[in-house]
Amino acid sequence: MFPLTLSGKLDHKSLASIPWQSKDHRALPAASSSSLSVVSSANSAEQYGTLEILLDTIGEVTGIHTTPDMRLMEQGITSITAMHILAILQTHHQLNAKINDFFEHPTIGCKDENGPPSPAT
Repeated sequence: MFPLTLSGKLDHKSLASIPWQSKDHRALPAASSSSLSVVSSANSAEQYGTLEILLDTIGEVTGIHTTPDMRLMEQGITSITAMHILAILQTHHQLNAKINDFFEHPTIGCKDENGPPSPAT
């Protein structure tokens, strides 16, 4: 069960302390709430491309082959699923995103059209 606030909503502060388990059972810490950005790393989005990483990660979590023009919410992505995706993006690919990105950009292609992410500060 996920932690809830007194009003019954998801408690994001408490959620950050829960270790997530990916399909390969590696612990995944919760994602940062900073805007989508790249942190320099040998395995970062700079090397592989942000679009491909986003598509692969969403596909891994949902089990659905995702394309840039698919509407994410129509594919069954919930706020909990989005948090899991964000945790993987931060932990394995050094990408930081906000949960709002899933709602403000209905498709991955829509997010990608806004230009490359800016370096993390």
